[in-house]
Amino acid sequence: MVEPGIHDTLCRAIIALFIPVNIKGEFNTSFKKLENLTRPFVNYFILPLFVFMNSGILLEYFAFKGICSNSILALIYGIIFGLFVGKQLGIMLFSYPFVKFKLCNLPSDTSWLKFYSIAILGGIRFTLSLFIGSILRLRAAALQTL
Repeated sequence: MVEPGIHDTLCRAIIALFIPVNIKGEFNTSFKKLENLTRPFVNYFILPLFVFMNSGILLEYFAFKGICSNSILALIYGIIFGLFVGKQLGIMLFSYPFVKFKLCNLPSDTSWLKFYSIAILGGIRFTLSLFIGSILRLRAAALQTL
């Protein structure tokens, strides 16, 4: 899908802009029912799989190795630490001194717990930027061959 035009994930995001909304700005109830039905599946299966597959890991390294081998466990721990724990720690450790030394302020209705929940999303955003970057690299490579 990359060579002929827009990547299919970006197409889906564009199509989502056309979800019906009523005059009051509320979503159609059938859409809400569908969203509530698929939310657990998406949150606990699709998104983690998406993050793993778009993190740039070559699956050929897993060939003929057991699921509990040391190299796979090290890789899983590396992904968890790098994309999940590392981003949270980085965001929190660099933000906290700035707030404490009054170089910036948290919004008045924001607690550190709320701020930490946003820091958790940092790893997801980083992974999505890797995904978009890989799309652009494939596109640039395809254009250079012309």
